[in-house]
Amino acid sequence: MIFLFGTQKSGTTWLRNIISQFVGVSAAYEWQIPRLVNAMHSHVEFCGVRRPPEETREKCILASRRALKQLIASEGPHNTCDKSAYPALSVSFRDDTLFPYHVSLTRRMFPSSKNIQIVRDPRDVLASSKSYFNLSLIDDDEVINYVNSWSKCNLSWIDDDPDFVLRFEDLKQRFEETVSLLLECIGVRYTKAAFQKAVDLYKRIDLSKSIDPTFYRQGVVGAWQYELSKNESDLICKHGSIAMRVFGYA
Repeated sequence: MIFLFGTQKSGTTWLRNIISQFVGVSAAYEWQIPRLVNAMHSHVEFCGVRRPPEETREKCILASRRALKQLIASEGPHNTCDKSAYPALSVSFRDDTLFPYHVSLTRRMFPSSKNIQIVRDPRDVLASSKSYFNLSLIDDDEVINYVNSWSKCNLSWIDDDPDFVLRFEDLKQRFEETVSLLLECIGVRYTKAAFQKAVDLYKRIDLSKSIDPTFYRQGVVGAWQYELSKNESDLICKHGSIAMRVFGYA
């Protein structure tokens, strides 16, 4: 199993479409594994009153593993990959009690799975999110809550040692090199023709936008400089400084 993940508007759809040229990917749904496991745990706990907590947890993991495999395969029998973009804004239902546990949960369900984290400058993520959700004004508290959520998720994920971490910016600036390293990491064999097809289809964001206009916008690195207010960018830098330094954004 392969799991692609990141916060919303970080390039997860772009990454999914690239990977779909090489492996079967669940495209119509994002299963957001922590939510699935949490819902399953509630159900198992309700149905197993007075059972030992350890037994409940194990049954929950077993049931979640089987359910997830079926859900991913329901779109294609050979699908082995899920992409989940996790919200960091309240308008899109973020959940900081669940989402940071993505890597630890997938590893517990599928010990040999590959976890691929994509991260993007939180200022560009906010700029893209404002456009996508049609948000003209965001108050200071929401900006702070947003960057705290972005930081918590990305730091928790990288602390759980995903198999590959790529930055949106590196994918933009060194597409072929980054994709090649990623495929090598997840053990995918490919032909030169297949690789070139992925390059032709997805290297340029503007071409991807014509294929999937709902989710693609501009994909510009540094667009925050003219799309965010100084106050918004300053708040992100102040409250997200630790995570930004870890990922090379400060």
